[in-house]
Amino acid sequence: MATFTLPKNSKIRDKGEVHRAAEGAGRVKKFKIYRYNPDSGNNPHYDRFEVDLDACGPMVLDALFKIKNEIDPTLTFRRSCREGICGSCAMNINGSNALACTTAIEDLKGDIRITPLPHMEVVKDLVPDFTHFYAQYASIRPWLQTVSPTPNGKERLQSPEQREQLDGLYECILCACCSTACPSYWWNSDKFLGPAILLQAYRWIADSRDRARSAAADVYDYFRALIALRRHDPGSDVISALLAADHAGGPLDDDEMLDICYLLFVAGLETTAGTIRVGLWHLAQHPDELALLATDPSLIPAATEEFLRALSPVQAMARTLRLDTRIGDVQMRAGERVVLAFGAANRDPEVFDCPHDVRIDRSPNAHVAFGIGAHRCLGSNLARREVNVALEEFIRRFPRFELAEPAPWHGVGRLAIRPLP
Repeated sequence: MATFTLPKNSKIRDKGEVHRAAEGAGRVKKFKIYRYNPDSGNNPHYDRFEVDLDACGPMVLDALFKIKNEIDPTLTFRRSCREGICGSCAMNINGSNALACTTAIEDLKGDIRITPLPHMEVVKDLVPDFTHFYAQYASIRPWLQTVSPTPNGKERLQSPEQREQLDGLYECILCACCSTACPSYWWNSDKFLGPAILLQAYRWIADSRDRARSAAADVYDYFRALIALRRHDPGSDVISALLAADHAGGPLDDDEMLDICYLLFVAGLETTAGTIRVGLWHLAQHPDELALLATDPSLIPAATEEFLRALSPVQAMARTLRLDTRIGDVQMRAGERVVLAFGAANRDPEVFDCPHDVRIDRSPNAHVAFGIGAHRCLGSNLARREVNVALEEFIRRFPRFELAEPAPWHGVGRLAIRPLP
C-alpha cells in the first residue's frame, strides 16, 4: 500500500485565535482567515474575526483593513489601488479567486473564508509568491518586437479595425486569479504557462504592429501560395497528396489545408529539439562514441535512430478509437480514449536486444518514436534530417565536449555543455 507524505507546513491546523466583536455591535460578520508565518516554523492555521459591518466599508478589502488596523496588526496581505486595476489583492474568497477590493461583503453568504491564491507558495498569511508566475510572463517577451526603427516622434499607427483586435486582451491585470483556478496549471505549472500568460502572449500576437506576428503571417502566406500552386500543378510532395485525398467525402478546403500545413511546420520543433538534446546529453558522457561519430559522420543517422528509440522525446500520446478494437485479451470500443506508450514499446525486450542499453550502431531499429500505421507522423523524415544535420554540425565544430553541470536526459530544461581542447 502506497504512503504519501505531505510537504512540511502544508497541513492546516484548524485551531487559531478567535477575536470577538465588541458588545453592542450591530451587524456582525464572521471572517475565517488563513494565517502562516514561515519564521515561526509552525503549520498554518485559521484565525477567526468578528467584524461589525456598521463600522466597516462594503468590500472584503475594507474588512481586512479594519482587522489589521483595529484588531491584529500582524495580518499580512497585498493591496494598492483599491479600484480593481492593480490586481494586488487577489485571494481566494469562499472558494473562488477574486479581488478583495471589488468583492462586496453583502454578496457573500454566511461566514467568509479567506485564503491565499491556490497552488502558489505562501510568503506570509495572504501573500503568495509570484516569482514563478512573473518569470512565465517574462518568458513570452511581452513587448512589441519590430525590425524597423521607431518613427521619430511618432507612434506606430493602427487602423481602428486593427485596434479592435486588442479589445478583451489588454485589460488583463495579471492578478493570477484565472491561472491559479486552473487544475492543469496546478499540476503542470513547470510546463503550462496558464490562462493569464497565454492570454498575454496572444495579446502581442494579435497586435498588428508586432513583427513576431508578421513572421507567422509570412509562414501562412508561403503556405497559401504553395497550396494555390499545387492545386493547379500537382507534384509528388505531401501538399499534393493532401489535396488529392478525400476528407469526409470531399477534398480539403484552403483553411483546412492551412491548418495542416502550419501544424506540420511547428509540430516537430519541440520533438526535434528534444532529440538533439538527449543525443548531446548521451554523447557528452560517452567520449568513445563521440569520437567514433566525429571520425565517421556517416554513422550519425544510425545514432539518431537509437536516440529516438531509447531516449524518445515523446513517451506517450492519447488517442480516441474510431473502431472497436481488440488487442490480445483486451476489448476496446470505438470512442474510448487510449494511451499509446511509445516509450514502453521502444523498450520491448521481445523486439529489441538489451532494450535499456543505448547502442548507436543498433540495426535493425524498428522503433515507433513517430507512431505507426496510417497516423505515423508525416514530418518524420524531415525531423530525422534536422537532427542528423544538427548533430553533424555540432560534432564538426566541437569534436570533444562534456556536461558542464549535471542534467537529466528528459525534459526541456537547461543542458550546459563544455567544449574540450
